[in-house]
Amino acid sequence: MGRLLRNEGLSPDLIISSSATRALATARAVGHGCHYTDTAGVRVAPELYPGDSPSYVRVLREIPQEFYCVLVVGHNPAIETFLSELVEKDEILPTAAVAVVQLPIEQWKKFTAKGHGVLKTVWRPRDIE
Repeated sequence: MGRLLRNEGLSPDLIISSSATRALATARAVGHGCHYTDTAGVRVAPELYPGDSPSYVRVLREIPQEFYCVLVVGHNPAIETFLSELVEKDEILPTAAVAVVQLPIEQWKKFTAKGHGVLKTVWRPRDIE
């Protein structure tokens, strides 16, 4: 998935991960694959484990303004619920799936998950060669 993000020109400016061991390992592996260059590394957000949709909103509202493309690594069912609220469409996100969402926001601190995102694509591991 990291290589796919890099090849699609979607290498993140910031990676945020749940504090769970497997999620953090996934975030680091994807970061390596997409040549993530943040010297501070993956930012850990303990509130994403196990998390709920409001936890994702709180974490995103705290993102510094200089970050444009953000990758969030979390857990089901919370991340699926969050995505559904964000794009007003249900999507199944198996392990290691990536949903690309465009957000019409100017400031992260004003982020809301109430149907304002546009789902650009969902990549699932089984769909990737």
